[in-house]
Amino acid sequence: MVTYGLWSWKAKLDTYLDGEVPEGEMRTFDAHVRSCPSCSGDALTRVQMKRSIQAAGRRYTPSAEFRKRMQQKIASRPRRSFGLGWTFAAAAAAIIVVGTLTSVYLGPRSGKDQVFSEIADLHVATLASSSPVD
Repeated sequence: MVTYGLWSWKAKLDTYLDGEVPEGEMRTFDAHVRSCPSCSGDALTRVQMKRSIQAAGRRYTPSAEFRKRMQQKIASRPRRSFGLGWTFAAAAAAIIVVGTLTSVYLGPRSGKDQVFSEIADLHVATLASSSPVD
């Protein structure tokens, strides 16, 4: 048997009313809605609202002019030839190129660069020391 808090019952109430709850849960929901005044009131309100919307939808018929205007608006929207997929692919390619160039440029250091790097490290360590050597 599935148990829910009151907020959870109400969160699934529309799914229940649409008949989209699995069979086992449907029986549990049905029993709960019949015994809970709060949920049965909400269920009644939602069913009445759905019926009102359905009735209003059957009464309204758009004019031919309105339908034509809507079709023109939809058809006149420009379509993008490049979607987000192309944007992401271009960004990924740019990152790969920059990474490759950076590794090629910084990868093989000459022995001279290594010596200068070590001297700079020693200099910074000496400046940061609490008892520097003359």
